[in-house]
Amino acid sequence: MNDPNGSLQNRQSFTTEKYSPDKIMKALRASRGMIATAARLLGCTRQTIYNAIDRHPEIENVVAGERELMLDVAELKLQEAIDAGESWAVKFYLVTQGHCRGYIERQRVDLKDEKVTVIIDRTCGGTV
Repeated sequence: MNDPNGSLQNRQSFTTEKYSPDKIMKALRASRGMIATAARLLGCTRQTIYNAIDRHPEIENVVAGERELMLDVAELKLQEAIDAGESWAVKFYLVTQGHCRGYIERQRVDLKDEKVTVIIDRTCGGTV
């Protein structure tokens, strides 16, 4: 049956998006995957980008890729700081990655029956 006004689905398929997926992906690359910054670059709301992500999975892939790249950059900077002998970087690395060698930031204290038990977790390969 022909609907003179067109169904909602048909009307949506004929409307053009104000921000094309390519334009949104370009803004996301320029903002290194930060949604709010990309929205400001485009002059739209964050919700506009989230809606576009829902409609176009390739946009979500760009966000994930840019965030992975930023993690790589941050890890490289941490390695450079360690190589330069920056004590904050050495400490950060040891307390986050050196658990199995006894480098820990915190201890767990259990109070039971008026006894204090200090547990130092030195497991390797798992989360603490």
